Amino acid sequence: MRVTEWVVLISFIVFMIEVIFPELINYLSFSLKKAIFQPWRWITNVFLHASIIHILFNSIVIVSIGSFVEDEIGSHNMLYLFLSSVIISNLLFGIMHPGKSGIGSSGFAFGVSGIATVLNPNLPVIVWGIPTTMGIAGLTFFFLELVLAILFPFSNIAHIAHVGGFIVGIIFGYYLKRKYSRRGYIVEMEYYW
Repeated sequence: MRVTEWVVLISFIVFMIEVIFPELINYLSFSLKKAIFQPWRWITNVFLHASIIHILFNSIVIVSIGSFVEDEIGSHNMLYLFLSSVIISNLLFGIMHPGKSGIGSSGFAFGVSGIATVLNPNLPVIVWGIPTTMGIAGLTFFFLELVLAILFPFSNIAHIAHVGGFIVGIIFGYYLKRKYSRRGYIVEMEYYW
């Protein structure tokens, strides 16, 4: 199985356990204060979700975009993207919300969106029934999340984590493009629907 599939599978398994044992959140969610002494929290919060809608939205993005990205960059690079987007998202969330706990895989979902925006900005996508490109959709969601993070910094939605994940995806995407262009070829994802 690939990284994207593992993340989604583990998320659904943990979600089912979480429904039966809601106190699981107390041991696996992320807060900067707790994560300093309990380092597993930097990663485990990714597999927790607040509702079925929360896990479905994250999983749809991770599977629909992440599968194509993972095909292009390989599972080892997808693992790096997963770890870096999750850790940076959590760090930003922890700095902005030092007393709150965060859950969900949206930092990774936005990381996947960020790297796809760089590697294939012209990829045709449909968002809420509207045909557009990955570049336009990715940047639109990024700026929307940035505005929401500024206007509603204390929302129950971790907009700053979304922003962090997307930025990590953008940086990692440019890193990969530069790395592979030096070897004589440029990474360009092409998908046929």
